[in-house]
Amino acid sequence: MSQPTLNCGDPCSRKFPIARHACLNCGWPAAFAALNYIYSGTLTLPKSKQVDQCETPDNEIEGLFPFDQREFFPPQSEATINMGKTGYIYIPTRCQFNSSLCTLHIHIHGCGLQV
Repeated sequence: MSQPTLNCGDPCSRKFPIARHACLNCGWPAAFAALNYIYSGTLTLPKSKQVDQCETPDNEIEGLFPFDQREFFPPQSEATINMGKTGYIYIPTRCQFNSSLCTLHIHIHGCGLQV
């Protein structure tokens, strides 16, 4: 299943697994909508420069840090459990220095949804 986004990925009319990316450019931020629902509508969609996460190198997205996620699954099993070696954590700048300002949300996906 693909993730609807504001500006990332294949046209919204394409469906996974035909889509090149795991995200579809639907003009709608599904991840934001889900989190905003969880937090009772208290979030504000950032008005900052839109970043196309599908095409932007990881080191160019401020606050996005790669980590080796192999420690969280059995050795030699990444192919059978459909997980890549690298996971990513996004930590907003304000949370990097004062974690009491922030909450944690974890999203785990598989089925070929590689970044």
